[in-house]
Amino acid sequence: MKFLPDLELVYHTPDHRQLPHVVKFSGGRSSALLLFGLLANNQLNPERGDVIIFNNTSAEHMRTYDFVIRCREEAELLSDVPFLLTEFPTYETARDGFWHRAKSWRPAKPSLWSSDVPNGLRHGGEIFEEAIALNTRLPNRFQRLCTDHLKVQVTRNMLSEWFSGEPVTRRLGHYHETSQVTDREIARSYQGSSLSERELLRYVRFLRTCPLVRPSQSYAHFTSVPRVVVESLRAQALDGRVAMSGESAVPYVTVLGLRADEPGRVGNILNRPQGDGAIPYFPLYDVGLTSEDVLAFWRSQEWDLDLDSRYSNCTFCFMKGIRTLRAIAKEPKAQAAGPSQLRWWANLETRYQRNIEEVRNGERTGLTSRFGFFGKNSRHTYANLLELDPSEIPLQELPCHCTD
Repeated sequence: MKFLPDLELVYHTPDHRQLPHVVKFSGGRSSALLLFGLLANNQLNPERGDVIIFNNTSAEHMRTYDFVIRCREEAELLSDVPFLLTEFPTYETARDGFWHRAKSWRPAKPSLWSSDVPNGLRHGGEIFEEAIALNTRLPNRFQRLCTDHLKVQVTRNMLSEWFSGEPVTRRLGHYHETSQVTDREIARSYQGSSLSERELLRYVRFLRTCPLVRPSQSYAHFTSVPRVVVESLRAQALDGRVAMSGESAVPYVTVLGLRADEPGRVGNILNRPQGDGAIPYFPLYDVGLTSEDVLAFWRSQEWDLDLDSRYSNCTFCFMKGIRTLRAIAKEPKAQAAGPSQLRWWANLETRYQRNIEEVRNGERTGLTSRFGFFGKNSRHTYANLLELDPSEIPLQELPCHCTD
């Protein structure tokens, strides 16, 4: 690639240079420029345990997947740093005497899922729906469980196993041939929930279609470069995992593609507790690169992401704002099947929105509140998005900052 910027990590303390580096690849132009700039300037080193991670939500635009797969191929040709594609799965396990679904992660192949490629990238929204079903609620602007489950926790769980140096992922789940989660177990699992057992079955019905176990898989099947085991990290492992929180958490450098025109996002990340050993760095921000610089770089290349920035992250993410979502919905690129189409989001919201009777001072009020993607009793739904009067659309919209 030509015209790559000089990206050099300026470490806060000398010991950070020796820590494993994790590049969080979002699938957009900025994170791709960050990645190739780091590789061109020899800023990544597999001997430290460095790794590049893309978290798949299964609700990205199809052209985003094309771009991610191309970037992974090019990156692993340029270096020996593994580039892993990851996804969120659940599995059945027993705890405290009853069966339930637990959260985990799995690696994915650099191609789209099909019956011939069962370990390929899911792209029909099924992972997104699995997180919703597990939590018995839709994410919204104020409780973004999708970000937490599909990105933050997946990365943390993946690194916990990756740093251990084991050649394979651990097998998780029971050895029964059928689901062990009965209706009675469901009721017990959600004691104290505002939902009835009948309503809970709506979510569990989908979870029963998901695999019962997360199988053991070899990393060698998911990256084309040799795996380097870092002995100092492996020495900290217990039962195939290292600690990712608490006093014994493994410290590591996490590299993000936030730009100089995003100081608020950088500040938010720097000022919040990380919850693990992550030490954030922002090379694009540090050298002053903006969105215009990123676009100019990709215009000079032989290949590019064939989408504008409005399509970044999940195609119809509720964080993008009503005006942006309405504009996207009218474009040909948003007419593909699945999560790249507005109708898919409308059907998902209708299927999983919660209608809960309000209780005040222990007394039922007879009033019912509806909880959808846009919050409690919002006038906005995906079903009426295109029918809204322009005067009903807020002028100020929240930014779609999924990784914040």
